[in-house]
Amino acid sequence: MRFSELEPLLDARLNETKDREDYGYWGSTTWEDSWLEVQHALDRVQQINLGVRFDSEDNPLWPENPKAEAAGDGDGE
Repeated sequence: MRFSELEPLLDARLNETKDREDYGYWGSTTWEDSWLEVQHALDRVQQINLGVRFDSEDNPLWPENPKAEAAGDGDGE
């Protein structure tokens, strides 16, 4: 997939700031609040890395699940 097609979709869905590193023909874009990194070369997605952030007590900070919230599942999974 072309990164130029994926980036606006992720921007709209995540609605957060991102960090971009440019190394010439390839780059890395990270949405840090969601800890999603997309590595791309010549406008083609090469790799997607997913992670989870941790709080000060080393507990994972899982993203909210709006579908579970709407269904009444209070645990957010």
